[in-house]
Amino acid sequence: TDFLSSLVERTLQDLEDSECIEIEDEAVRPTTLGRIAGYYYLDYSTVHMFSQRAEEIESEEVAIEVVSDAQEFAELPVRHNEDGMNAELAKTLRYGAGVGGM
Repeated sequence: TDFLSSLVERTLQDLEDSECIEIEDEAVRPTTLGRIAGYYYLDYSTVHMFSQRAEEIESEEVAIEVVSDAQEFAELPVRHNEDGMNAELAKTLRYGAGVGGM
């Protein structure tokens, strides 16, 4: 059907744009990033972001910031009243919580 074909095409394009697969002569091959994403169960956008930002990691603080920007953390829900506890905890952190954090 048209819907499924379109979905597959968009997905393949997203994976190719994120450098997780290569498409050549209608053959689809995983790249190193794609294999890493599959092995560690990472979102394809996470490995692409890590790849793009790897050179900017010059300190522990920046490394934590890059890792915390992973798509996997965007999916973690905040439980009832947990936002207040997180704000209190953020006051004790070695490095400040980011804008989207607290």
